[in-house]
Amino acid sequence: MGPIKNEIDFSKKYTPNKLFVYGTLRPKFGVISFSKDKYNHLGQGTIKGVLIDLGGIPGAIKVGKSVEVIKGDLLEIAPELFDKIDYYESEGNLYNRIITTAKLADREMEVWVYEFNYKRFTNIPYSIIIDGEWEDHNKIIVSNR
Repeated sequence: MGPIKNEIDFSKKYTPNKLFVYGTLRPKFGVISFSKDKYNHLGQGTIKGVLIDLGGIPGAIKVGKSVEVIKGDLLEIAPELFDKIDYYESEGNLYNRIITTAKLADREMEVWVYEFNYKRFTNIPYSIIIDGEWEDHNKIIVSNR
């Protein structure tokens, strides 16, 4: 018997099948809406890390290695969507997709997140968003500009 039609392939490349989004990929900003039938919104949550403003786009740094938190949305996505999002996020160049732990109101789970590749782009100016929220990022305290 062959595979069930529309069965999700949870290969290592796509495990876990959950993605934490904190910036332009959040459903309320519309970028991810091109694939509404390919994801489920699981709720809002946080990850450990530092959120930065790169001058119009956000970036997460020190993911899993910080006491600060980044606020965002948790999505369960179809595996084939990862390739499209990797392309959009310039995965391996501007951002790296890594695994971390996300907290929701009632549980924790392993998720993918796109971390800004700050080791490669050390000379890009940025500001730290201390409240960890990209949507309302008026609370900037540190800048390397």
